[in-house]
Amino acid sequence: MAALAGFAAWLHGNGETKLRVVVPIEISDRAAASVAGRDPEFTPVLMLEGLEVGEGEGFSFEVRAGPAQGSTELGPVLAVSGLEGRQQEKPSKSVHKVDLPIPLNRKSLDLLAGKKEVTIILKLKGSAARSPLKVDHAFFLTRQTTS
Repeated sequence: MAALAGFAAWLHGNGETKLRVVVPIEISDRAAASVAGRDPEFTPVLMLEGLEVGEGEGFSFEVRAGPAQGSTELGPVLAVSGLEGRQQEKPSKSVHKVDLPIPLNRKSLDLLAGKKEVTIILKLKGSAARSPLKVDHAFFLTRQTTS
């Protein structure tokens, strides 16, 4: 199973959820090898487990790197994802949880290479009035992940 230890989430205004996610050594090493040109086929996958969604709700969001140290600017977009349905300012009272795997782009490799933990921001698009996303766990899928 992928490492879940060290996961933490903070909800911010502006539709942002900040996640601290442990980077398993396998992911860190493969990202470093890919940056060095030794593993060109590697695509890291971020798993959002227990993402809270209102009944019939849809939204899109960016997965971004956290700000560089000493900066307030968000890092690059690592993926764009979402769920099909209708936008809701507040998830309906009938909330359920889904698991959502998100393949990350090549920009994520620099973020993950040689790291033990990273900051990831989930930024809602076009849903400024909606509360930030809530997630039970976020982790990187590894070859050993069986769940």
